[in-house]
Parts: sequence; C-alpha cells; structure tokens
Amino acid sequence: MNFKDFNIDENLVQALAKIGIKEPTRVQLESIPLIIDKRDLMIKSNTGTGKTLSFLLPLIDKILKKDIDSILILAPTRELVLQINDMAVDIISHIGDENIKNTVNILPIKAQINKLKNSINILVATPGRLLDHINRNTISVSKFDSIVIDEADQMLLMGFRNEIDLIFSKIKKYDQTIFLSATLDSKVKKLVYR
Repeated sequence: MNFKDFNIDENLVQALAKIGIKEPTRVQLESIPLIIDKRDLMIKSNTGTGKTLSFLLPLIDKILKKDIDSILILAPTRELVLQINDMAVDIISHIGDENIKNTVNILPIKAQINKLKNSINILVATPGRLLDHINRNTISVSKFDSIVIDEADQMLLMGFRNEIDLIFSKIKKYDQTIFLSATLDSKVKKLVYR
C-alpha cells in the first residue's frame, strides 16, 4: 500500500515524495483511514514509528479539501512543538497550494502575538504557552475542528493534566480528538476517556 491508496490530495502525495517519504509505516497504515473518517483515536506507538505524519497527513489533506479549517496540536515540550511544526511547514511548502494560510508554533511570545492576529489553520503549542496566549486574549480557541494531544503520557508525567482540562474547557466546539502516546497506562486512559 502507498499514500495514493488513502485517496489523499495528489499534491500532498507528491510533496511527501519530494521530501523522501514514499511508503506509509504501520502506524500510518492503521491510523490514517480512521482519522480521515473523523474517528476519535488513541494511537499507541513508540517514538520513531511515524506518529507525527500519521496525524499531520490526513489533517492537512482535510484542510486542502476544505473539509476542516483548523487544527490544534498540543505537545509537552518546545522541542516537540518545533519538530511537529517543522514537519508541517516542510509538507505545506512542497504542496504549492495557498489554502493553508500559515502554520504557527507558539514559542517566543512577543513574536507570536502579531502572527496570531492572522487566520491560522494549524496551531502547534505547549499547554503552558497556549494558556498564556488565552489569558492575554491574543488568541481565541473557541473552535477547532480537530485537536491532537501528542505524547499524552509525557504530558501527564510533566504535570499538564490541569492545563489540558482548562484548554478543553475553553474550546466550545471540536469534532475530533486524537491522542498519541508511547505508553497507555491508567492515567493516559483516564485522560482519553474524560
């Protein structure tokens, strides 16, 4: 099976080829069709198995097809935020389509405030920095089509449970949630079910 078999936008398939990604990994094979079907999902897979692409690919495809408008991706560390953002920017830059207006990662706060005034399709953030922007009223998080919680086990280990709950309480509408984790212990399951 290859990426064309998922019935994703041809420009997206070509963008993946340009950056050297030609065949889906096991986690991508299993999760991409479910994400395309708007299923809520808990993905348990080790680091380095292609988890990031397993959610970015179908969600970017939905933006290109105008099935959805906005995605919120929460990650526990700035390094992971940058990694996810870099992958999204790399894919988007090879598409050559203006439908995705911009991708923003929330790191240096002053530099981000002006960017957040523009339309954002993909927002990648740590919980703490996103809450900082919410409290400053520099971003509205009332609606996202899809919400991704990456490294859910690390989020809980680092003590972000209350921040995640608070962020979800501020979002009035969302259609799909996707959790990713290397482990699936009782704390992660409780977060996912809640």
